[in-house]
Amino acid sequence: FPLGSWSFSRRAEKKKGKLSKERIAQLDALGFIWEPQNQQWNDGIEALKGYKAEHNEGSVPVGYTTPDGYKLGVWASERRSEKKKGKLSKEKIAQLDALGFVWDAIDQKWNKGIESLKEYKAQYNSASVPDNYKTSNGFLLGGWVGRQRSEKKKGKLSKEKIAQLDALGFVWDHYVQQWN
Repeated sequence: FPLGSWSFSRRAEKKKGKLSKERIAQLDALGFIWEPQNQQWNDGIEALKGYKAEHNEGSVPVGYTTPDGYKLGVWASERRSEKKKGKLSKEKIAQLDALGFVWDAIDQKWNKGIESLKEYKAQYNSASVPDNYKTSNGFLLGGWVGRQRSEKKKGKLSKEKIAQLDALGFVWDHYVQQWN
């Protein structure tokens, strides 16, 4: 049975005033969703609240799925795309902002990494981070440092970011440092 088409037709009939009050009441009693886009939005917001409560941040990885199977990472990615295209209302943007939603996960990860590196240097008086080093708040600084080296080798790290790392005495090549 083409339930999706049938549901679409009932919604259209209701909008046009062609669906009887009795049938509306029957569908309401079943929990019929009259505005699926609103329901999808609300489901995403609730999942985001749960994610933030658990992870204490609003940066949802693209591949993240909630324990109950909701693809929150995809939902978040779609919201970022909608905002870039100017298709997300100011009200929805404000609602996401109020939840600490991260619009640019790459920038957020960079900022978290550079701040963690500054803290590491302040504590150890060095910017030479072991590969497996993890900060007290769980950030994998050793992995982040390795990615910066890799990105620079590929020519994908901006001059501004290289300059920020250089200013901290960043070690670009462990082998050369060890040799010296």
